Amino acid sequence: MHEVISSSMLEHQSSTFVVDLMKTEKGTRYINVTQTVERPEQLPLRQEIKIHSAVLDDFIRVLNAVAKEIPEAQLLSRKPISQEQRNEIQNRYLKGVSIRDLTVQFDVPVQMIEEVLREKRIPITYEDQVHPLRVKRRRR
Repeated sequence: MHEVISSSMLEHQSSTFVVDLMKTEKGTRYINVTQTVERPEQLPLRQEIKIHSAVLDDFIRVLNAVAKEIPEAQLLSRKPISQEQRNEIQNRYLKGVSIRDLTVQFDVPVQMIEEVLREKRIPITYEDQVHPLRVKRRRR
């Protein structure tokens, strides 16, 4: 049986990454990365990769090289949103604040607001649609 030596968790939007330093029965160490993606109205998607300690330095070097190819503007637009901010986005949206206004208030792109709402399984409406809490009921 393999033993977990240490573990770290990263969360980003609908994904959770668990990075474990593992030890085999023979004492060999390796990295196990498990990604779980929460998907609305579907079972979570779970993926795993094991990285042998002998190739870890090369793996990190390749990741750093690939990361340099990502435009800086794209990296800056993906700044993390704290759990507190996610909850506040949810609360404000449910009180009727538009997605456009939330992007200004939290200084994030529309896609990030939409991802937070989808993650929390909140129906999304757009400017040309009626907000779910602003549905007018007709009198009889």
